[in-house]
Amino acid sequence: RGRIDAVETAAGEHAAEAGIGRALVHKEDLAEADPARAFTLCLLLSAALYFLLLLGAAPAERWLEVPGLASLLIVLGLVLWLSPIRSVALALLDREQKILSQAAVLVLASAAQSALVLALAWNGAGYWALAAGAIAAKLTEALTLGVACGWWPRLAWPGSEAWGLARYGLYISGASLLWYFYSNADFAVVGKMFGEKGLGFYALAFQLMSIPVQRLTGGVNQVAFPVFC
Repeated sequence: RGRIDAVETAAGEHAAEAGIGRALVHKEDLAEADPARAFTLCLLLSAALYFLLLLGAAPAERWLEVPGLASLLIVLGLVLWLSPIRSVALALLDREQKILSQAAVLVLASAAQSALVLALAWNGAGYWALAAGAIAAKLTEALTLGVACGWWPRLAWPGSEAWGLARYGLYISGASLLWYFYSNADFAVVGKMFGEKGLGFYALAFQLMSIPVQRLTGGVNQVAFPVFC
């Protein structure tokens, strides 16, 4: 259950961000209002996606035959509302190549998530501990990234000025979403065929196998994109 929830909410975050953060990094001359336009655009996308999640949560629960999945998806979907803050702040840090600041934020968020998940699980919260931990991590990231880059959210109507950001971002987000669904479709199939327990074994084995590659390529890709831009 946790793996399928993670896939769906992470895919939602990709769509909510829509590559706008990468577009901010890629743009040669960043106007003063561009971060606000990008934030507003991502916020509108997040609202639309959360509405779709509300509509699709119950059908997903029936198809996967997992009681309580709809409620869990709706709660986990709250991270979509934090995605605009996170994506814009990360983009501004990327432009300045403040990789150490990003690393410090991610370590802090991971520590907060781990502490909360363990505390709630120890007290019998079950899988809701994972949901609370995911939300706490994203909330910590959003707050600390804003402090690290000195930017705070404000609204500005995207207008025609944001078309360049959106056009570039659509290519990035489209490619990311296609790859994400391709690389995670097997988890949905395994969960449907073998149930929650079988999916748990499969997900753990897959994660253990892919950790070295993910950690190496993830760090390299994070640094390479802003440096090349």
